[in-house]
Amino acid sequence: MLFLCAILMLFLCAALVLFLVVDAPTRSASPEGDLKKIGHAGMDAEHAAIGQALAELRETRSRDALQVARDEFREHATHEEELMVAARFGGDPSDDLSAVNSHRRDHERIVALADAVLKQGTGIIRKKDIDAFASAIARHTETVSYTHLTL
Repeated sequence: MLFLCAILMLFLCAALVLFLVVDAPTRSASPEGDLKKIGHAGMDAEHAAIGQALAELRETRSRDALQVARDEFREHATHEEELMVAARFGGDPSDDLSAVNSHRRDHERIVALADAVLKQGTGIIRKKDIDAFASAIARHTETVSYTHLTL
């Protein structure tokens, strides 16, 4: 009996943790799609454009809007990676373990989230897919140091 109670408690704790983890992305992204300003005019303008695209996506839930938001983010990511390399931030870009390549892989992961949804077919985009994409972008901008971009 004690064993069954322990198993039940473990299951309930795991369910609670899973609920909190699954729910976390929706709470971390701004409903308006606002992204952190970093004090670099180019990056801030690109963050604003991504935020506008995410707001449009949240409003329309259309595939076209997701494509625009994905493309805005991809363009920004490419520009950011170029700035990182130019500033010699994150180590040798030819080193697979460098910070710049880790950052690049995070960009690729975020783009892949949108690509996976776009490949699913037609119809409106599910709110949970929008939240996952927007939250990944928000977490990326919240956790990355941009001090290397003050060129």
